[in-house]
Amino acid sequence: TLDFEEDFMNLLSSTPTAATPATNQLSWSVSNLQPFQMEEFLFTMTMNTPIQTTNPLNDGDVLTFTGVVIGTGTDAMPADNTMVFDQTVVNSYDPNDKTCLEGKTIDPADVGEYVHYMIRFENTGTASAVNIVVKDEIDLAQFDITTLIPLGGSHDYYTRVRDTNVVEFIHENINLDFNDATNDGYVLFKIKTLSTLVTGDTFDNTADIFFDFNAPIVTNTEVVTIMTPLSISETTDTSIKVYPNPATSFMNLTAANRLESFTIVDINGRMLSQNNFTGNGTEQRISLENLSAGIYFVTIQSEVGQKVEKLIVK
Repeated sequence: TLDFEEDFMNLLSSTPTAATPATNQLSWSVSNLQPFQMEEFLFTMTMNTPIQTTNPLNDGDVLTFTGVVIGTGTDAMPADNTMVFDQTVVNSYDPNDKTCLEGKTIDPADVGEYVHYMIRFENTGTASAVNIVVKDEIDLAQFDITTLIPLGGSHDYYTRVRDTNVVEFIHENINLDFNDATNDGYVLFKIKTLSTLVTGDTFDNTADIFFDFNAPIVTNTEVVTIMTPLSISETTDTSIKVYPNPATSFMNLTAANRLESFTIVDINGRMLSQNNFTGNGTEQRISLENLSAGIYFVTIQSEVGQKVEKLIVK
């Protein structure tokens, strides 16, 4: 499934045709997916304009897309079944860019795991570009280059690593048009950060894009900060449970000990909800009606400790 912010966009088309179980959700079904087999789902949205009176979109706004894979069998790696993509709205003057799909921050628990990068390129010249090379110099003080895996792209390419840390995505004879409707493309890859990075550290990445024999176009430098949503108590109450997860309109909190409070923050560390409980209850039901679809972090405090849980709201 793919959840999107329906107030800012409308579905124009999808390939294969997607089901729409909710007004802000697309869904596709895949059967008999084999090891290392890849399925691609394409969709096109009509976005709001900056001059609309309701929910206008402006340069720099962030739109959140949440993809979830729900399998029917045993999954050896369930941790990679959810992906949150924060898409920054850009204008027509910056078509060549680089984006970390995890967003501008990651949780310390995700240090040493994969982060995903998309590099977009667009031929803004006056003739077709025959060969395009996307060059990415990997900082070995931040990333483990041995873990880099190309995931796909808009055009056929092959990957070459040289000088220990320079990755090249080489597109030969693709003849990328210069007409606006057909002049863009992208590459997608993932790589693990070093496990030695700590809270407060940043990791950054920039790409050079070569169109034939022209000087390179340098993308933005994508900077990601390792940031914990909230400080975690030294004492953890492992009896605390949060369900259902994923949730829609509410969540339940249970514990073996008296519940004292809860806090909900988004993936950027912004506190969205907080409440202190009264009485000696060990069960609470919390409304999520004011939360948009996405990933949040819930900190629950009991009389003996606290626990932080990742919550997916659909």
